[in-house]
Amino acid sequence: MNARQKSDERCEICNNYFKVQHMVKVRSLQPSLLHRIMQDYPEINESSVLCLEDLNRFRTLLLHEIIQTARGDLDETEEAALKSLREGEIVSQNAEDSYSEKLTFGQKMADRMAQYGGSWSFIGVFALMLFSWILVNTVILMNRAYDPYPFILLNLILSCLAAIQAPVIMMSQNRQETKDRLRGQNDYLVNLKAELEIRILNQKLDYLTREEMSSLEILELQTDLLEDIRKQLQDSSESGFSR
Repeated sequence: MNARQKSDERCEICNNYFKVQHMVKVRSLQPSLLHRIMQDYPEINESSVLCLEDLNRFRTLLLHEIIQTARGDLDETEEAALKSLREGEIVSQNAEDSYSEKLTFGQKMADRMAQYGGSWSFIGVFALMLFSWILVNTVILMNRAYDPYPFILLNLILSCLAAIQAPVIMMSQNRQETKDRLRGQNDYLVNLKAELEIRILNQKLDYLTREEMSSLEILELQTDLLEDIRKQLQDSSESGFSR
């Protein structure tokens, strides 16, 4: 190296002296590059200057770290997607169909009886039967009525019907609660899958954003490297002509 001149400045990294045109002020660097340099050299401040050789070395190092980090993020995203979702599997199910397949014949009949007992058809048929019973035993048969007033046999039949209908309705209600639990579990699975898909989608968007920012940062670093190379070539050519 040539003898030191008064205009030469000292590089904060290698402590060597270079001409001013071969030095770069720290405050003009990108924040990410400055942060990376200060990780190894915390004593550097905004008033420091660096030589092109050390600056390019850290630029290259930062480029490798950015690329390695981007690849690592992509692998983590794919791994999270594989763990949170089963590829191509549909978690939503029809709770009515899946539960009905497990019912016995008696349980199905009980559900139908409970469904019919809570309809207007049952009320109409039941009212018609009562009216017919009373009409037959009071008007048509009169003295030969098999259940005269106060209709003791009718009361007995109604009591038996109520005693049978009550547990049938209760059994049907219990099965309805089971169906509701199945629907709730199915809704939970669907919502969970949707939440995981949204989370993975957000991760992919974040990755694309980081990748885009990394690409811009890489482009800027490459531009700076090319600019420094151009300056060095220009200085070399000027030195050759001056000789």
